[in-house]
Amino acid sequence: MRNLRKSRGKSDNTPYYDDQEVFIMNCVTLDEKIPAKILETEIRNRRAVIKSIECPVCHTPMVWSRTWETFSCKNTEHQGPKRYEVIKDSGLY
Repeated sequence: MRNLRKSRGKSDNTPYYDDQEVFIMNCVTLDEKIPAKILETEIRNRRAVIKSIECPVCHTPMVWSRTWETFSCKNTEHQGPKRYEVIKDSGLY
């Protein structure tokens, strides 16, 4: 019973794709929404999940990071790893 309560309390932060326009936002500056170009999706539990998004700066594929719950670009052109969070028009995903 205790495990059931724990599983109900967890939030699912998987970046699902529901055929709407997806925006990303830089986690450091938080100033503007950037339209995202989705490169790859996969079907998981009968829902489409975004697997990779194009980086708006260097145009290389970014991969989903479970620890940060963001898309991370690890290209050497940046001064460090860039992290972008998926948002919708109505707010955070």
